[in-house]
Amino acid sequence: MIEPRSLQRQSRRLSRLLQFKLGAKGQTLAARHRGVGRYLPHKVRRDLATLEQAETMMGHPKLAMRVDAAKVDAAYRRAHAHLDGVSRHARLKAYLLNVGAVVAFNLVVVATCVILYAKWRGWV
Repeated sequence: MIEPRSLQRQSRRLSRLLQFKLGAKGQTLAARHRGVGRYLPHKVRRDLATLEQAETMMGHPKLAMRVDAAKVDAAYRRAHAHLDGVSRHARLKAYLLNVGAVVAFNLVVVATCVILYAKWRGWV
């Protein structure tokens, strides 16, 4: 059986990591997990769901005995390892590169359309 304080400590750590690394909003791990779900790999989302379920089960004495400590600990370690590897700088750089690529593509499309229109009208 896992200690409730240990589980709460793990949840708080992951919640803080979600907030700092991914900018998640919310007060609890569940709320922050819902906010950034699409930015996480499926396995990490599953691990966070395991921790959320264990945290819910710890609120009931009989269900608390059914929590698999090894499974919860493994889920915590995997989620923590992934979130430690996330770099805010790299995410910002990737975002800015994506925006730049979209703007450049749109400029090329607009320029092509203007040139084709000018040719069609006989201006060029």
